[in-house]
Amino acid sequence: MIEKTKVLIAGLGAIGGYFGCKLCASNPNDGSLSIEFLVREKSVSFVQEQGLMVRDGGLEITGKPDDVFHDARGKGTYDYILICTKTPDLLGILDCISQSVGERTVIIPLMNGVQSVLQIKERFPSALVCYGCTNIVVRKVGDGAVEKFSEFEKLHFGIPSQMDDRLTYFYQLLRSAGIDAGLTEEIEPVIWTKFLFISSAAASTCYFNATFGQIRSNRDFFDTFLALLDEGIDLALKMNVRLNLGTKENIIGMLMATPIDATTSLHSDLQDNNPRNEMEELIGFFEAKSKEMGIGMPYHQMVYESLKKK
Repeated sequence: MIEKTKVLIAGLGAIGGYFGCKLCASNPNDGSLSIEFLVREKSVSFVQEQGLMVRDGGLEITGKPDDVFHDARGKGTYDYILICTKTPDLLGILDCISQSVGERTVIIPLMNGVQSVLQIKERFPSALVCYGCTNIVVRKVGDGAVEKFSEFEKLHFGIPSQMDDRLTYFYQLLRSAGIDAGLTEEIEPVIWTKFLFISSAAASTCYFNATFGQIRSNRDFFDTFLALLDEGIDLALKMNVRLNLGTKENIIGMLMATPIDATTSLHSDLQDNNPRNEMEELIGFFEAKSKEMGIGMPYHQMVYESLKKK
């Protein structure tokens, strides 16, 4: 009898939909792998009937989850749980998966910010909790439907100075699904590079009400992005975060590689007056840390105070 590996995708936004669909599409359907989704109640019946879809340029990928539900009670424990929600929803998701985590469960949050791992570890101390992040520009375009806009795609995960056979297995599973995955023990600089990029990009796109292309092409906008980035790097180093050489140059390269008409999810949320946004995690984090550590961060303060008034 084949031993089944159970994977739970918690959240069906752009990130959960994209990577989850690719996992479903590559499922051998021989009983060895079950890809399941924890979603909002309103999405359950549609995804059960229609499945998932990813549009990537002229390519369309479809996949059918093995199970879709809004209540994980009674579903048993999982080998792997990917948490793909916005950071304000994390505590609610942890409540939802309270019966899904076993002694051998690996949890990988694919979320913005740098504080989710500590919260998950506190809630599930026996689980193997990884750091994780993605570098991709995707948007949800309907229930179970996601469109990719960037040419780049990367899913990073790992645990500092630690390797485990369970992580190696999941890395191979991701690669077999056509996902450009990276597994590393040197995960801290990877997480912080993504965080510094997305926080600086979110602050500048929101402050100037601009797209990535406009941030790049307008000298004042671009200089503000650089000033925000410099402040973020300075804070990270004062927090004893280990960054790789060339971090600033790599982040500027990430901005240059983004689609010209795309923007950050925080910018979209603020335009839509969505109260479940990540402003505190992406911009407020720096404002709070600067006050806690007595460090001047005038550009972050300027942006944060301006956005709080809107």
